[in-house]
Amino acid sequence: MWINERVFTQLTKENFMFLEKEFNMKTQDKKTAECVCFKSKITWIEIWFDKYQLSVEMGTNDGLYKASLWDIVRLTSGEGNAASYMAADEEKLKKGLQHLSDYVRQYCKKALSGDIEFYEELQRIKEERDRTYADKNRINIIEEQVKTAWEKRNYKEIISLYIPVLEHLSPMQKKMLEICKKREQQ
Repeated sequence: MWINERVFTQLTKENFMFLEKEFNMKTQDKKTAECVCFKSKITWIEIWFDKYQLSVEMGTNDGLYKASLWDIVRLTSGEGNAASYMAADEEKLKKGLQHLSDYVRQYCKKALSGDIEFYEELQRIKEERDRTYADKNRINIIEEQVKTAWEKRNYKEIISLYIPVLEHLSPMQKKMLEICKKREQQ
């Protein structure tokens, strides 16, 4: 850690003091110099400072649920990028901790209260986003294989590549599939 550990700890406690009052959370012994942790009877929250980046994670004490501030802000507002913060000096560290504590106060009440339905919805959305991302990557890989097969006029291979991902094809890809089917029949 390039910023004095005591400065980080003090600024974090100052900015996240509301956790004690609003959620009955207490500061825990530090795991590492880069982390300040608060814990209640139900949930925990960790504020991390990794070199230049500040981030926040939280979850339930039973270990069943965990989320980052980024995921929660993305779920509740659609914008997650502002939920992490770069801090290159002490002034930016102060601003970043204030910024993130404002986000925690604004978006994380349900998470810090241990609302299981909120965590389950968050998990469902994360899984859906991961599936969409995986499908998109799969289509991109298939598209490269289709280009090669198209150059070789291997219409049968294009059909076999597209059929398993039919529901994810764009209108243009579906049109190409129809063309390949027609040419394969000729």
